[in-house]
Amino acid sequence: MKTYQGIVTKIKIIRFDSQPLVYFRIDQQDFLIAHHSLNFLADVSIDSHIAVAFTTNKKHQRIVRKYGVIGQTQLMQDFKNLSYSGV
Repeated sequence: MKTYQGIVTKIKIIRFDSQPLVYFRIDQQDFLIAHHSLNFLADVSIDSHIAVAFTTNKKHQRIVRKYGVIGQTQLMQDFKNLSYSGV
């Protein structure tokens, strides 16, 4: 497995299924993720800094096997930005 890290510049859902197929770009490198793609969509947004471990298939596509967000995930940022009204 190879690794890469950088800033996410594009996210696109290619296939809607019980396990969606998601295309994303880190800097100028293209990646696909199917396994854990729902978690990926909750954790990552444009401008997120992430690290990925990937393999390359016969079509020379980079298939992500593991990922990690460096810093706060999108879900953590959304939760932090919630405003509670005096409870």
